[in-house]
Order: sequence, then C-alpha cells, then structure tokens
Amino acid sequence: MKKFLKHLIGSIALYLLIVAGGTFSFMSITAAFGYVPYSDPHNRYWFTRSSKFSWDAYLHQVNLYFGFALLLALYATVSGIAIVMTASGMAWFGVPRWIVRTVAVLMATILTGWITLGLGWFINLSAGATYFAMLLGFLFGACVLGVEPVRRVSGV
Repeated sequence: MKKFLKHLIGSIALYLLIVAGGTFSFMSITAAFGYVPYSDPHNRYWFTRSSKFSWDAYLHQVNLYFGFALLLALYATVSGIAIVMTASGMAWFGVPRWIVRTVAVLMATILTGWITLGLGWFINLSAGATYFAMLLGFLFGACVLGVEPVRRVSGV
C-alpha cells in the first residue's frame, strides 16, 4: 500500500509539473517572442501602438499565465488521479503494458484537452496553447505513465 501511494502521489505530481508547468512555460516563452496566447481586449496593453518589448507588459502577462497555471493545476489534479488510478488498476489486473499505455495516452490527451479548453475560456486561450497542453498530456501518458506499473503482490 505504501508503494502504491508513493507511486500515485509521484505520478500525479509529475503530471501536474508536466502539464501545468509546461503550459505556463509555453505561454511565457511565446509571449517573449511576441505571440500572446490569449485574447484579452480589455487589457491596457491591448491598445498600445508600440510594438517594442516592454518588461511591464511582459511581467503582467506572465502573472496572468501563472494564475492560469495554478487554476489548471487544481483541475488537473482530479484528472491526474483518474489517469493514474486507471492505469495502475489495469496494471494490477495484469493487462498488457501496450493496452495500459494506449488507455493512458487517450485519457491523458482527452482529459488534458478538456480541462484546458474549459479553463481557457476564462482568458480566451488560443488554440496553440491548448494543443500544446494536449501534447504534454499525450507525452505524459506515452512516456511517463506505465513505465514502472505497480503489479499485484502474490497473496493479496
């Protein structure tokens, strides 16, 4: 049980780091190059005529992205629990690893896209940031989850 809880908490924390942290990083880096991954017409920086870089505007945007990443992490925790519990349960029942990974990839991609689309509505998140979050969910399901599944211990 202790090994399973360690696996569960570690996998969910890694999912949050990859999805919420990766989405925050993507949004922050693209903003530095001039692509704003959201649409906020009521922002004071929307109507500026200058196209040169401003630290004030950039830090304002990064603060918004950080708030979005925190909100994303709250909802991603629930989907992370569902993804990890499903994959671990399948592994515990002896389902072949390729099926576990396929289900993990589908769940991680769909649930990550779903919560990102739902929460992205608040800031009019662009399709690019949503697709990138879905790619991160896909990579989590394909490369991270299912590498070391928790197997059933004999006699349990």
